[in-house]
Amino acid sequence: MENKLKGAILPFRKIEGKLQVGSSTIRCDWLLNHWPDVEEFRYGQEYSFIIYEKAYWPEHAKLFKGVKILDLCDADYLHWGYRTKEMIEEVDAVTCATEALTEEVGRFTEKPVVYVPDRVDLELFKSTKVHEGRAEKVVWFGYSNNFVRLDETIKFLIQHRLELLVISNSGYLPPVGFEKRLKYDTIHFGWDNLIREAVKGDFVLNPQSDVGKWKYKSENKTAISWALGLPVAKTPEDIERFMDPVERKREAEKRYKQVKEEHDVKLSIYQYQALIKEIKNG
Repeated sequence: MENKLKGAILPFRKIEGKLQVGSSTIRCDWLLNHWPDVEEFRYGQEYSFIIYEKAYWPEHAKLFKGVKILDLCDADYLHWGYRTKEMIEEVDAVTCATEALTEEVGRFTEKPVVYVPDRVDLELFKSTKVHEGRAEKVVWFGYSNNFVRLDETIKFLIQHRLELLVISNSGYLPPVGFEKRLKYDTIHFGWDNLIREAVKGDFVLNPQSDVGKWKYKSENKTAISWALGLPVAKTPEDIERFMDPVERKREAEKRYKQVKEEHDVKLSIYQYQALIKEIKNG
């Protein structure tokens, strides 16, 4: 008989039957890389705790006798297809990837709701970028359903004669009227592709919004970019500033230090361990 493991993480991709999901890599795989005796959930195995990463399986949680944590990185309760409230009722605590999501979920449950930000496996991402010369290429990466976030930046890229590299699951097309004025290309997303290709750019675009679902979005793209030694432009003023290699170098050094201090995935493990201990102690 196998030894009883301390715990498991059930990733969203396993429930959905998908090969790759960004949140499952960030909030499952990278933790497991540094968390001995904890594994990706296997059917039939006994565990002392389970973290359900966006995994809505209240039928299982109702029967499971160990510590149960629901981990959220999106406002899934805004979609009718997810049983968020039903799942919350069956777990001991909820963890959320953003402060806004933590606050919102806390409004409809009295159970502990804890902020555990997306963090980075620093053994996978190394700061290798050397910043020289005027910026020529910028990078955006993420799911294609978020391409709309790029629209407001296009005119600034054209103004500064910047090439755009998109790393995504589908090909990118600029808004109508800009496709011949903007030099752009798309590379299919994969973690190896991201690590290899992103550093060919001078900085990363990550425009922000506090409207609708965007207000709950994680800063994982920012932390990943910083870990690669790339500044992140969130505003037109940032684009202007990062044209200068001196500014890019200064920003990259500052943010890489911040990533090591605040965004190491091992910090998330410590948070979960503390929360599990607190739940067990009642």
